[in-house]
Amino acid sequence: MDTLRDICRRAGMKATHQRLEILHEILQASDHPSAELIHQRVRRRLPTVSLDTVYRTLAVFDQHGVITRVFSSAGCVRYDPVRERHDHFVCDQCNRILDCRVSGADRLRLPASVRVMGTVERIQVEVRGVCKACLKQGRTRQRP
Repeated sequence: MDTLRDICRRAGMKATHQRLEILHEILQASDHPSAELIHQRVRRRLPTVSLDTVYRTLAVFDQHGVITRVFSSAGCVRYDPVRERHDHFVCDQCNRILDCRVSGADRLRLPASVRVMGTVERIQVEVRGVCKACLKQGRTRQRP
């Protein structure tokens, strides 16, 4: 818990009990959980935590750079505790989000049409397709 407190303090946030429990859950997750899933997991240890508190806490963590929001193919927001540069493979069948690294993505030269839009703070590649588990089960994406 001391490490979690340090993360909150370094980000300039109060280390409340609820924030620490939510942060603990995100940091131990390997599945890029949604707010609803985080809420379910945290409630096992802290039954009084509300879904609204989880949403507000995740927004604060995102704002302070503690976590990153990732969008699944189902359109729901998921959360990623990994702060070092990486990319994502998103399965269009099961909505699983897997961390990956696309070689050279951090060296992309952006066209002038993008640079005039504003300051680019990071580049992240999102690869979409069907994961190995879904392929093994015979699930393939339905094309219109």
